[in-house]
Amino acid sequence: MKSGTDDERSLISARTFRCRGAYARDPERIVVLTWEHSPTCDIYLRARLRNAGLPVHYWILGRPPPVSLNGAFVIVVRYVDSASLKTLERADKNLAGFAYLLDDDMAAAIGDRSLPLHYRVYMAHFWLRYAGRIGALASELWLSSDVLARRYVAAGEVHRIDPAPARFALPSTRPSNESGNVSIFYHGQKTHRTDRKWLRDVMRPVLEDCPNCEFEIVGGPEARRCYDGLPRVTIRPPLPWPEYWQ
Repeated sequence: MKSGTDDERSLISARTFRCRGAYARDPERIVVLTWEHSPTCDIYLRARLRNAGLPVHYWILGRPPPVSLNGAFVIVVRYVDSASLKTLERADKNLAGFAYLLDDDMAAAIGDRSLPLHYRVYMAHFWLRYAGRIGALASELWLSSDVLARRYVAAGEVHRIDPAPARFALPSTRPSNESGNVSIFYHGQKTHRTDRKWLRDVMRPVLEDCPNCEFEIVGGPEARRCYDGLPRVTIRPPLPWPEYWQ
């Protein structure tokens, strides 16, 4: 397929991925397969699953499952590895369900030339190796945006999932901002090069019109070059995900 829009490139995945798993058991527990430190898991699942009404267990990639998978409703957060997928395939009809949670169109990333080459190669290796086997087990897709839901509408049972709502201080309960300064923070990785360029054009008039505003951007030398010349912009080095919570 010739290069085109993101929607055109994504048709490769939308046309081929199908949820073919079917399960009849009632769930006895929920098992979440995830990296040990996963922004996707933290943002979409952890707070939400505290009120699941079933025991919840987190199965860390690279380790054996913490509980029996018999009667388990399994949620896979983006990734599997060879060992975990083989374990799931052995469990198969003893499962109570299998949801595949995606907050990114991995297959579309393969043909997206705006992304770093090493990331595209990694996505290609993962998708070509595992997507068919995941589809054979998955009974439903949990997708993080309307765009993804439209792309995968033919994949089977598709559900939209938003970030779990977090409690936050309403305006009446917030401490007063005596300095009057406003800090705006943006966390973008190497896969967000296009977003960074777009953001620069947004930041410039804000910084010109609002002298009390400042920006903090996560990035390395490339980010420094991108925002060079803009006042009141601080570039913070990338950190491992857990350290952002400290």
